[in-house]
Amino acid sequence: MIKTSIEKSDLLIVKCVDIDQSGYGVCTFNAQVIIVPGLTVGDEALVRSEYILRGTWYGSIKSIRTLSAHRVKPACYVFDQCGGCTLQHTLYTQQNLLKQKILNDSLMRIANIKDFPITSHLNPTNYYNYRNKAIIPTEVQSDGSFIIGYYKRGSHTIVDINSCPILTDQMNEIYKIIQNSFANNKFLFVPQNSPLRSITHIYIRHSIRTNEILIAFISKRSISYYLSSFANYFKQQEYNIVGFVNNIQPQDTNTILGTRSEIIYGRNYINERFCNLYFKIGIRSFFQINIIEAEKAVNLILDHVTKTYKCKRIIDAYSGIGTISLPLAKTGLDIIGVEINSEAYKLSLENIIANSIKNVNYILGDVSKSLSNILQSSDYLIVDPPRKGLDKSIIDLILNKQPQNIAYLSCNPSTLGRDLSLLLKGDLYKINNIYSFDFFPQTMHLESLVFLTISSS
Repeated sequence: MIKTSIEKSDLLIVKCVDIDQSGYGVCTFNAQVIIVPGLTVGDEALVRSEYILRGTWYGSIKSIRTLSAHRVKPACYVFDQCGGCTLQHTLYTQQNLLKQKILNDSLMRIANIKDFPITSHLNPTNYYNYRNKAIIPTEVQSDGSFIIGYYKRGSHTIVDINSCPILTDQMNEIYKIIQNSFANNKFLFVPQNSPLRSITHIYIRHSIRTNEILIAFISKRSISYYLSSFANYFKQQEYNIVGFVNNIQPQDTNTILGTRSEIIYGRNYINERFCNLYFKIGIRSFFQINIIEAEKAVNLILDHVTKTYKCKRIIDAYSGIGTISLPLAKTGLDIIGVEINSEAYKLSLENIIANSIKNVNYILGDVSKSLSNILQSSDYLIVDPPRKGLDKSIIDLILNKQPQNIAYLSCNPSTLGRDLSLLLKGDLYKINNIYSFDFFPQTMHLESLVFLTISSS
């Protein structure tokens, strides 16, 4: 009898026809869909159906019968286990096409835009070794030893790795030293009731241009005293480790970093050079993990603002430590930034002084509340929100105040499409240009930049 429907533990021969937003293969079997991690478009494989979630089957690879022309050997030896880079097995040109398809689908289906400018895509400079920050989970074993690595795909089980190909070489070297110290119990052997059992993550940040490294152990309680010998060991290494910190996060939430940090030695920030300016970057400060690609986006905004002659002032919503607003200061226009994170706000003020900039002011506050007091129709508004996009109240405010120009930098095509559908309603605004940047090669993440102008201008 020919099988027509999928049941648990079935062995099926399928062909991968698409990639979903997680980077998993979308396959078909008798008009039914089954999602299979590790497959790429064009692969034909024997797979096992594992479980059904929200009406969709998920499976695992048993063997690949026909390799796709787009398939390449992953650079990571635990690619088939780790839940991070889901596109390493796919040729980069195909990665780009898949990401552009998701962006275009969001513009057409979610934003309901029938006619929009062709997206200009800027290829990345580096396909690997681009990431300047890592937050790596840890776990204490029953014998008191530590393991450190990224989570296994779809779980909270740690995959024990010795390197990550998207991290910088220096970060991988630091990671290996930490891992070896754990494995050899050189400094950290954890008895049953030891405070060191509260360690949850290891944080490493590397400044690409100044070559500074900051290390933090994230724990549920203060353990600075117990980390002192380990910190002193790192202080003696040849690397330019400028700070060793204990970050405390006592809350049982999905938020990894806590609001309190204790410096064991050095300082709790690094200096980085970005767009020919110096920036202090703290542990809890948002800063793009791929600065070469981020500079491309900021330079495009700078170019667009420079050519916008009606602009009288720039409002930088979600201004962070000033990575967009401070480079724009060279336009000579007055700039106001709004940032809710107190650490980022404090560093932004220090970054103004460090770069001798006079025409930028920052406000500590929620964008949804602060923007209503400052936004004017003659302003050039820049928004760089988190993945959740803009609150409805902010969109309503924009439509009410009607700033002449908007630059929207987005890290999530879906929420970008949702927000554009509201901003473009009634033809108040029109899209001038759309750009996309691959800040995160080997993953399905895509950064987009949309320039909008009020239709009457």
